[in-house]
Amino acid sequence: MKKLFLASSVIVLTFFLVSSGMNYSSNATTINLDVSEELAIVNNKEEVIYANIDNSGKVSNIYAVNIFDISEGGIVSDYGNYSSIKNLTNSNEIKYENETISVKSDSGTFYYQGNLISQNLPWNIDIKYYLDGVEVTPEQLSGSSGHLLISLNSSKNQEVNSFFYDNYLMQVSFSLNVNKATNLRVNQGIIANSGKNKLVNCTIMPKTDANIKVEADVTNFSMDGIDIAAMPMSMDFDIPDVSSISGEFDDLISAVSDFSSGVNTMSDAANDMKQGLYELLNGSIDFSQGLNDISSNFATILNGSSSIKDGLNLLSSSVSGLGSMVDFSSIEALPAGLNAISSGLTLMSSGLDTLKSNFNSAYGALDASINSIPECDILPSESEIQSLRDNNPSSTELIDKLSSFCSSACAVKVTYESVKPAFEAINTGLSGVITKLGTIITSLNSMASGIESSFGDEDYGLMLSTLENSIAAIATNYNSFHQGLTAYYAGLNMLVNGYSDFNTGLRELYLGDVEFYNGMVELSEGVLQLLEGVQEIPQLLQDKIDELMSQYSNKNLEYISFVNQENKNIKSVQFVIKGASIEEKVIDIPDDGDQNDNVEETFWTRLINLFRKNS
Repeated sequence: MKKLFLASSVIVLTFFLVSSGMNYSSNATTINLDVSEELAIVNNKEEVIYANIDNSGKVSNIYAVNIFDISEGGIVSDYGNYSSIKNLTNSNEIKYENETISVKSDSGTFYYQGNLISQNLPWNIDIKYYLDGVEVTPEQLSGSSGHLLISLNSSKNQEVNSFFYDNYLMQVSFSLNVNKATNLRVNQGIIANSGKNKLVNCTIMPKTDANIKVEADVTNFSMDGIDIAAMPMSMDFDIPDVSSISGEFDDLISAVSDFSSGVNTMSDAANDMKQGLYELLNGSIDFSQGLNDISSNFATILNGSSSIKDGLNLLSSSVSGLGSMVDFSSIEALPAGLNAISSGLTLMSSGLDTLKSNFNSAYGALDASINSIPECDILPSESEIQSLRDNNPSSTELIDKLSSFCSSACAVKVTYESVKPAFEAINTGLSGVITKLGTIITSLNSMASGIESSFGDEDYGLMLSTLENSIAAIATNYNSFHQGLTAYYAGLNMLVNGYSDFNTGLRELYLGDVEFYNGMVELSEGVLQLLEGVQEIPQLLQDKIDELMSQYSNKNLEYISFVNQENKNIKSVQFVIKGASIEEKVIDIPDDGDQNDNVEETFWTRLINLFRKNS
C-alpha cells in the first residue's frame, strides 16, 4: 500500500491566515527600526510563490508569501529583490534596503508578502488553442462553438536554478463546465466530476516537460483559469514486503543449485568416461599393433610351414618304393632326424599357445570395454535430440556434441558386434592349429620310437614299408594342417583390416567424448555463474526498490530559497500558478456607477486581492 503525500495548492491559500483581525502595513521602504535589538531565533522559513499567467502562459505577476517559524522574538532578517512588500501578520513596519528585509516580530508565525521584480518561474509555460483545427486566440475562443484542442507545454527555464525543475512535481488542472464542453479527452491525466464541472488533472514528474492535449466539443465556450501547483516530489511508501518474493527466489536458487550439482555430476561422469575411453583407445592401439605384428610374423610361420609341407611331401615320395635301394645300415640316423622335426614343431606349438593366451587376454579386455557402452536402443533418438535443441536453444552446440558422441558410440558398438565372430574364430582357429600340431608331433615321436625299437630286427623290408606308410600319413596330415594354417592367416589379415576401421571409430568416439566433456565443463561454469547471479537477485531487487524509492521520497532533500539564495534554513518552497479565465461573452449594459466604491475593505477582500494583479 502506498500513500501519496502531495500538499494541495488550494490549502496554501489559508496557509498564512492567523486571525480575522490581521492588519497590513503599507509598502514601506524606510522606517525607524532599531537594528541594535537582538535577532529573532527563527526555526525555519517557508516560501509560497504565487504567480499569475495570461491565457498564453506568459507570466504577468509573481509574489512570494514568506512564512517564518519564530521560537524567540526579535529582529527577523530576510533577502529578496522585491518591488513592494506587505506585512501580513501585524502592523509592524518593514525595513527594506539593498534587497535586505528587517522586521521586528514576536515568537510564533510571521508572514510577509513580497512582489518579485523577476518574472521568471522554473518552468516556461506555453498554451495554445485550436478550434476545428485552426489556432485561435483566447479572445476569439470566447463564446465560440466547435471542436476545441487546448495544448499546454512546459520546459525548463534556464534562467532559474534547476533545483526546482529537477525535484518538483507539477499538477495542472482544467475546469470545464459540462454544459459547455462534452466528449472530453486528455492524453495524459485523469478526468473527474466536480458538481457541474469536469476536472482534468495532469501530473508532470520532475525533470519532465509537459505535453498536455485536452480536447472537447464546446458550445458558447468559456472556462475558468488553468490552475498549476508545483511542490517537491514526496511520496511516502510502505516499503513492499519482498520476503515472499525472496522466498520464491529461494526455491529458484535451490533448483538452480540442484541443477548445478547435476551438471557437475554429469561433468565428472563425462571425465571418467573420457579417461576410460582414453585407456581403451590406448589398449586398442596396442591390440591393433599386436595384430599387425602377429600378421607379419605369421607370414614367416606360414612360409616355414610351407617348407615343412614340401619337405614332408618330398620325403614321402622319396621313401616310396626304395626298399631295395636303401642301405639299411644307415637307418639308425633316421630317428634323430624325426625327433629334430618334432622339436621344431613343439617350439611352434608353444609359440602358438603363448599367442593364444595373449590374444584371449586382450580380447577379453576389449570385449568388456565395448560391452560397457550402452545399447543403441537406449541412447537418445534423433527426435529426442531435436527436442532437446528446441527446449534449450542456448545449449545447441553442446547438444550437437552429445548427439555426435552418441552416434560414434553406437557406431563403435555396431562395428564391434560385426567383427566379433572374427575374434572368436581366431581363438577357435588357434586351438585347432595347436591340436593338429600336437597330433603331428605325437606321430613323429612315435615313428622315431618305433624305428629305434626296431633296431636288431632283421626284417628291414617290413620296417621300411612301415616307415613309408608313416611318412605318407605325416605328409597327408601336415598338408591338412598347412591348409588350415593358410586359411587362418587369411582370416587374420581380414581381422587386421577390419580392426583398423574399428580402431578409427574408437578414436572418433574418444574425440567426441572429449568435446562432450569440454562442453559439460563450459555448461558447469555457465550454470555456476547462473547460480551466483540468481543468488544476487533478491539483494539486487531490494537495492533497486530502495533506489526507486529514493527518487520519489525526497526525505533528505535540502531545500533552497526561490526568492534569494542567501536565505537559509528553508523548510519548504511551493508554487501556486493561476491562469486567466476565458470569460463568456456578455452584452455590455450601461452601469449606473460603481456601487462598491465606498465599501470598507475587510480582511477577506484583502485576501482575495492577493490573487489579483498588484499595481
